[in-house]
Amino acid sequence: MPVTTPAMGMTAVDGHHRWYRFVRRLATRPAAEISLVYVPDGTHDQLAVMKRLPKALATDSAAVEKFRVEARIASMLEHPAIVRVLEVVETPGEDFYTMEFVRGADMRQLMDALVEQKRTLPLDCVILIAIELCNA
Repeated sequence: MPVTTPAMGMTAVDGHHRWYRFVRRLATRPAAEISLVYVPDGTHDQLAVMKRLPKALATDSAAVEKFRVEARIASMLEHPAIVRVLEVVETPGEDFYTMEFVRGADMRQLMDALVEQKRTLPLDCVILIAIELCNA
C-alpha cells in the first residue's frame, strides 16, 4: 500500500487535495471526517471515500498515531467483504486514507429505515449478515 510522505509533497488548494476532488461530506465523527471524493487519474477515474483526521486533532500526537495505525491496519486487510484501501497519506497536519466507494445503503441507513417503519430485520438476513461479518 503506498504511503505518501511529506518529501513527496502533499498540498491542498481551495479544499482540493492534489489527487482528489471533494464531492460531498458523508459523515463527521469526533476523530474523523469522511467524504466522497473524485479520483481523476486519467485512465480509471473513479469515486472513492476519504477518511481524514480533523484539523483540530492534527497537533494531538496520540490522535495522529491512533489514526495512522488504523490506516495501516486497514490497508493490510484483504477480503471480498471488506473495502480496499487505495492510499494512505501521512503528512504533518494532513493525514488521510482513501478507500473503495461501494454504492448502496449502509447498515445504519438500513436499520434507521426499519426503525422508522417499526419493522425488524428478518432473522435469515441477520444470520446472513453475521456469517459475512465473521468471514471478513
